[in-house]
Amino acid sequence: MTSVEGALLKPILLLDSGPTGGTLGAQFFSRVYDQPNLVCMDMGGTSLDVSLIINGEFLTEETPVIAQYTFMTPKVKVES
Repeated sequence: MTSVEGALLKPILLLDSGPTGGTLGAQFFSRVYDQPNLVCMDMGGTSLDVSLIINGEFLTEETPVIAQYTFMTPKVKVES
């Protein structure tokens, strides 16, 4: 997550923000319903994005590769 100011300074922080929002929502509900392990799916118009909540936490990637480009910033792990 980032602020508007943070997004202006580092727009890369918005990378995969839609699917990440779904993962964060699933993490919230995993706590509300006391279900620490979930498979999360976010279906849009062109893709189905899948992520995991394990022991109440989402997985991250330290150096994600997207469209053959390696990014040197961590992000929530989401597979399309």
